[in-house]
Amino acid sequence: NNVKDEAEFRAKVKAEIVANMAEDSKYKFGIDAKAAIMKKMEKVEFPVDFLKRWVLATNEKMTEEQLEKDFPQMIEELKWHLAKDQLMKEFNVDVQKEDVEAYAKEVAKMQFMQYGLMHIDDQYLTSYAHEMHKQENQLRGIVERVAENKIYEALKGVAKIEKKGISHADFGKLFNKKKAALMTHIHFIAIGGAAMHNLALAVAGKAGYKVTGSGDEIFDPALS
Repeated sequence: NNVKDEAEFRAKVKAEIVANMAEDSKYKFGIDAKAAIMKKMEKVEFPVDFLKRWVLATNEKMTEEQLEKDFPQMIEELKWHLAKDQLMKEFNVDVQKEDVEAYAKEVAKMQFMQYGLMHIDDQYLTSYAHEMHKQENQLRGIVERVAENKIYEALKGVAKIEKKGISHADFGKLFNKKKAALMTHIHFIAIGGAAMHNLALAVAGKAGYKVTGSGDEIFDPALS
């Protein structure tokens, strides 16, 4: 009902494209910012032998073979965790309940959009978001993502940013080299449940996430 002629239709489409590209630009800044921070952390050393013993002692399902395979990534995640904690203190980043709810609603909204449901009532999205909050692992992942986004916004205020015009195709190519290495990994427990399955599917469709789950595979019910 908001579009009455071709001119309004074109304006509406343009506005949506601009909004989408703005989000992609923010995401690209996050990739670059994280890469720069992790480069500064390259020489940080940890008590490797102690950490390996601790991982094996606290995770009975972890084998030495699996640990050797996963340990380099564990160290990278530890570095990023320490860096985030320091940056949150430096920029006085505080994650509020409202921030978490707003982000969870965006995840829920994206899930519905995948099935062509573009205008979901806010009350329903809020209810869906509250269901996510009841799962500790999902809630922790959302809080961490909100904190990261706030850190990136704070960094924009102190970083020297050079704005450039670029084609959509060339812009997409900027993600290819670093995207996989810098994805946020979220692991869901009991993914076979309907609510958790829908959440996993929604997050898996968002740029910057690698999603795995225990208890079932992630599949798109629209294809079954």
